[in-house]
Amino acid sequence: MLKYKTIINKITSEKHDIDLNKKQTTKLSSIELDQDDWKMLELIKFVFKSFVHATELVSGSQYPTIGISYFAIFQIPEFLEDVND
Repeated sequence: MLKYKTIINKITSEKHDIDLNKKQTTKLSSIELDQDDWKMLELIKFVFKSFVHATELVSGSQYPTIGISYFAIFQIPEFLEDVND
């Protein structure tokens, strides 16, 4: 969704100019994202990146050692605690 932020913002900001009926315009207004919503999506993406990285580290064609798996699993809580600070 973040990939399409520019397009989504353009559509919602120009909703009265793109030939929508009143019901469609009202619906689009009700689901419009504000700056706080976009910031929350960016934060969620940032947090999930650590999970993606850990998952990729412990899976794949070259099987990980227990040391790498242990490291990846225990890095996630440390990362999440750092984000809280």
